[in-house]
Parts: sequence; C-alpha cells; structure tokens
Amino acid sequence: HRLALTHRRAGHLPEALTAAREAVRLRPEHGPYHYTVGTILRQQSDYEGALAEFRRAAELEPTSGTAHAMTGAMLIRLSRWADAVPELRRAVELDTSDATAWANLGMALRRAGRIDESLAAYAEALTYVPADPDVLNNYAVALRTAGRPGDAIPALEAALARAPDE
Repeated sequence: HRLALTHRRAGHLPEALTAAREAVRLRPEHGPYHYTVGTILRQQSDYEGALAEFRRAAELEPTSGTAHAMTGAMLIRLSRWADAVPELRRAVELDTSDATAWANLGMALRRAGRIDESLAAYAEALTYVPADPDVLNNYAVALRTAGRPGDAIPALEAALARAPDE
C-alpha cells in the first residue's frame, strides 16, 4: 500500500494501481486499500471502477465520511444525481464540516430537481468556504433555477471577484 501511495504521489499511476490492487488482494477487507484503488481509478477517469472501489470502502468502513463523499462524487460524475444524494447525505452526517460534500450534495439535489434542498446544502457549504468561487457560482445557478435571479446576482458578483477569469 505504501508503494502504491508513493507511485501515486510521483505521478506513476499504472504502477500505483498495480501496487494498490496487490494490497487489496492481500487484505481485501481493509477499506482504506479499496479507497486508494478508487482514488487512482478516478485519476485515470475510470469513474465506474472508482465508484465500485469507493462503495466497497464505504461498506467496509461505514463511518468513513470520505468514502461516502467520494462514492457520491463518482455518482455525480456519472450523472446519477438521485443515487448520489443518500451517499452525500451520509457523508455530511459523518463530517458536518465537509464543504465539498455539502457542495456536491447541493449539485446532486439541484440536478435531481430538489431545488429548495439544494439551496440549503449550498448555504451550508458556504458557511465553511464563503469565498469559494465554484460554490458561489453553483449556489447562484440554484438560486436562478429557483426563480430568484435577483438573489443570484450577489453570489455571482462575489464569485467573479474571486475568480475574474472564470
């Protein structure tokens, strides 16, 4: 497993994946090893493979907010919005201060057509990262979708102030 992490940090993803899969073969019930395989597969844009590994990590370590958050993130990447919601809800239950999980929950809810819940999730994310231009932008999109374009303008202006080239 350490070899896999070292290869990953060095940018040697094929070698990292080989070593991580060997760690899983040797200790198949160790959740963090599955998480590492998932991380490498995500970096290689194998989102289905990453999803399977993050799900396995979450099964083996049910109190790992990170494993649930990454499961939800992969479901978003695969446009499976409704499926992502329960995983991301579990992630924020386990780690209430995970701004990325809150923002991803907001996105999944918005894409699933649950706008009011989406706005609440984005608002929670903004309590932890009030200046994040991506969260501000996505919050503004949700506000606009909710029929509140006037409320979206300050969020967009704040996002532009922090990332004017976006």
